[in-house]
Amino acid sequence: MPRSFSDLDLDVLSCICSELYDAGERIRGIYLLKPFSMTCRQVRTAAEPILFRSVVVELKSMRDCARSMRQLRQLPTLLRFIREFSLYPRALKSLTYTHSPEDHDVQESPEDLPTCAFEFIDLLRSFNNLEKLTFKPCRELREAVNLNFPFAFAGSGLRLESVKSLATESSHTFLCASFLSITQLALAIGELREYDAAVWVRTAGRVKSLCLFHAKSVSFPRQALGHPRRSNSCRSPSLRYGVDHAGQNEPQIQKDLSYLKGFTRLTTLSLPRLSDLDLDYDPPRCGTSFFVDMGSPDLDAEIERARLLNEQMQRELAAAKREAKRLALSVFPHLRTLRFEGTVFNLPHLAIKDIEGVDQLEAEYDPLYKYPEYYSRH
Repeated sequence: MPRSFSDLDLDVLSCICSELYDAGERIRGIYLLKPFSMTCRQVRTAAEPILFRSVVVELKSMRDCARSMRQLRQLPTLLRFIREFSLYPRALKSLTYTHSPEDHDVQESPEDLPTCAFEFIDLLRSFNNLEKLTFKPCRELREAVNLNFPFAFAGSGLRLESVKSLATESSHTFLCASFLSITQLALAIGELREYDAAVWVRTAGRVKSLCLFHAKSVSFPRQALGHPRRSNSCRSPSLRYGVDHAGQNEPQIQKDLSYLKGFTRLTTLSLPRLSDLDLDYDPPRCGTSFFVDMGSPDLDAEIERARLLNEQMQRELAAAKREAKRLALSVFPHLRTLRFEGTVFNLPHLAIKDIEGVDQLEAEYDPLYKYPEYYSRH
């Protein structure tokens, strides 16, 4: 009988590491596995494929991102384990809590963006088994990225057939030509342009699963759009899609979906949070119900007010769900799976013409919904 972990076979240790990782439900599992991997060299060897399966470079300036990717390329023994890679560059001004303005070594320069682009390409070339890529610069960098990265990618000739899943901003169409084999696509569509959508549809024709997440941008408050302000302080104006300010009532999500209708092979669609889709659903930002002021001199009236507001919110939620289903199925009538707001609808094989039929479908809880990156990073 083995007296220590070092006496166990590598296959047995690999199973133990996998079970420990799965027990923590992926996100927390990595924090359980890290200390265990330091038990001995044999355990470390068994844990490495899991520990380095997913690598994230985030909250770094373009210069720091380039440096991190350069250092990662110098570790070929770890590169072979990486199946998922995520890059989240940030503008230097959003990193003031880590960088002092007086630190001249970290000041951004015009060369940082193209340098980061070429380092990104070189790192992608180094991957042999990459399956999923996420590239989401912060909002302040999107325009600069779209000016600098296309040149680097256009002349790279980069093709990664192993990548089947891609998550990025809808405007980063320079990535299309390098990832022609993707079957899962996640796009930020709050500012989707028809031209960009056409590029994605033309070059990513194999996509069967599409996740649409919200590109957060400040929009007009509800009262500026003709919506009455809610009296509860928790219902602050959200970061929303917005509507057509020319006076049309068509939600932006309806236009965005119509731009993407060329994905004829699509069987799975995930929508952003309903509160971001301008479907007249604006829940409290500090919870799922309204607070009762226990110090109110008229407590009964306060409780009744909160009850009425909660009932109104539930009616708005039901109406928003109905409209989201209608919009999705009107554009993609042959969907098999529809996800939104923590709900999964498994649709029958026959296309549903009547939205009432969808209302009768049994909804299931979406286990992915509890992970914050489901909608923000996916």
